[in-house]
Amino acid sequence: ILSDLVRFVLCHRYGGVYLDVDMLLLRDWEELWNYPGAFSYRWSWENYFNTAVLRLRRGSALGTFLLRSALAHGLDFHPKSVTGYLRDAHLEELLFRLPDALFDPAWQNCDFIKTGPWSKKLLQHDRPPQPFITE
Repeated sequence: ILSDLVRFVLCHRYGGVYLDVDMLLLRDWEELWNYPGAFSYRWSWENYFNTAVLRLRRGSALGTFLLRSALAHGLDFHPKSVTGYLRDAHLEELLFRLPDALFDPAWQNCDFIKTGPWSKKLLQHDRPPQPFITE
């Protein structure tokens, strides 16, 4: 919970990109570093923002809105809550959602949904459990 708060406060106050420490960059991110807007990435198959990757502009209206919304909800910066704040205010378009295929291939290979009281279905089972790296 504290890291969720810190990433939003730092990105809003200073601007920049936040990455969780378990991120492995497989290619040059120059295009994303220079992207003029805000972004996060898609939470697996669900239509939520995953803020393990977060880009906010310094002092932006979007950052102010997200901080105030989370403060009004007991400092709730959970990605699903952030998605809800944006959806309810019809502001989802202000935070670009990067495709989930760019991130966490092993995590996505373990993603399940409940299909019944005692059963679940593996999602994205066609993806490999690790990036296909040949060199």
